[in-house]
Amino acid sequence: MTTEGVDYSYGRPGGAALAAAGKHFAVRYVPYSGDGGKGLGKAELADLRIHGIDVALVFESSKGRALAGHAAGAADAQLGLDAMVALGFPTASTPIYFAVDFDATLAQQPALDAYLAGAAAVLTRSQVGVYGSASVVDRCAAKPSAAWFWQTYAWSAGRQSSHAHLYQYRNGQVINGAAVDFCRALAADFGQWAALEPSTGGPRDVPDLDLTRYPEDRERHFQTKAGVTKLRRFTREAEISPPIVAPYSGYVDREVTIFAASGPHGSGFLRLSSGGSEGDFILAAQVDVEAPPPPPPPPPDPAAIAAAVKAGVNGALDHVQSAHDAEGTAISEARIR
Repeated sequence: MTTEGVDYSYGRPGGAALAAAGKHFAVRYVPYSGDGGKGLGKAELADLRIHGIDVALVFESSKGRALAGHAAGAADAQLGLDAMVALGFPTASTPIYFAVDFDATLAQQPALDAYLAGAAAVLTRSQVGVYGSASVVDRCAAKPSAAWFWQTYAWSAGRQSSHAHLYQYRNGQVINGAAVDFCRALAADFGQWAALEPSTGGPRDVPDLDLTRYPEDRERHFQTKAGVTKLRRFTREAEISPPIVAPYSGYVDREVTIFAASGPHGSGFLRLSSGGSEGDFILAAQVDVEAPPPPPPPPPDPAAIAAAVKAGVNGALDHVQSAHDAEGTAISEARIR
């Protein structure tokens, strides 16, 4: 069974449009300083995954970069690792496809292997992938200098490698006004970060926010209820204008904490915090926050306990004494002195 997807660079078709076009994954460029805008961004990643689009990563800075040797491979892998951390990808398991975006010859293969070995020195061999022709895929698999293989139809003379996890089969397509290439996943696992799936427990309702939780510990998606007008966005210094208009959905990176907050903007708020970052956070005004439990009672005073016991026992004996007085029976010796 195969799965349809895309790769793209500067265009942004959007997760909803990709899903509507029957696409289930996108291979996106690792972002780095100076990438010209083709790199994957946080908001884009969130949009893709929220709309059911799996995401895989590819690195390419220039067409001939993969011939630059071991040091270049290590440097590029470090850029990829830094990007995965910044974007929130699982760094221990996510592979990166390193692009060989030209008709590489057999004579050039040692340079390609050295480049990929440099990448493996920063990541692991199990996280190194390669993009290229059928011949490049076959040679890298035979070495082996990579563990993940994305073949392009270009320079392949109609041949498809049996090692390919992904196959790029048609370039120059358009979805939602953005240029894309059509790809096909030939394996269920091609190194993708899976799209977000709502938990079976459903959304958690609170007065001003619908919080839909997802299985992964470090991610949360939230969406306001329709008709809510109280939601405000604050920095740590002041309120941002204009206020957020409901319905509104957003995505918070890192671990999200939900708790009652108080401060310069008042108290009784529900706060969505992005791991203590210095950026914006969300406050929903006038949310009914559950009151904290009352403080525990102070530990009992031993002297007070003794006095209470004495009073209780002697009071009971007084009652019994009155019943026995009629018969002239005294029980005064039973009293606590």
